[in-house]
Amino acid sequence: MKSADLWMGDKSVDAMEAVALGGQGTDRPTRASNNSAPSTEWGVCYSRTHSESTKGVKMKVKLCVTAGLLVALAVPMLQAADEVDPPKVHKQGGSTYATGGSGEAERKAMFKIANKFPIQLIFEVEGQAGDISGVKVTLTDLSGNALIEAVSEGPYFYMNPPAGGRFTIDAEYKGEKQSKTKDLVGRRYLVLEYKFHAK
Repeated sequence: MKSADLWMGDKSVDAMEAVALGGQGTDRPTRASNNSAPSTEWGVCYSRTHSESTKGVKMKVKLCVTAGLLVALAVPMLQAADEVDPPKVHKQGGSTYATGGSGEAERKAMFKIANKFPIQLIFEVEGQAGDISGVKVTLTDLSGNALIEAVSEGPYFYMNPPAGGRFTIDAEYKGEKQSKTKDLVGRRYLVLEYKFHAK
């Protein structure tokens, strides 16, 4: 027997075969011939197998770290893409208004400032899924004074008159005019929907 041979149970295999077997299905050697290699070669066989296994673990760790870095870099980019500038607040006399809401990002931006505007208009066209814009809005008080005259830049139009009272809100879209008269009392919010017919 060559010096590189090892005793495994009742059969002899060389070191390369021992590595291929990886010690599976064999017993720890119980005897060795005078010409056999020292028993430490058994440890060499196992150390090689362990090394190969360690390389696999290291590769998995590297893949996990790489995936984690990609996710960490992607999240801020997605957040930046979803962020827009706050809606511009316009002023007419003692009243203020804001309009917009085209697209998910602008819609969220409008919702963030909604609590500052007690009169909130929502526009839509029957049977139309897309956002609507270009609605002419007029807010008049009980005396007939026009407090706000503007054109919407999206499906939402928020208004804040200088004081409560009875108001008439006219909304006109492509020649179709709708009018509503409502009382704004205390801390109430008026959320009014205007549904226009498709042209």
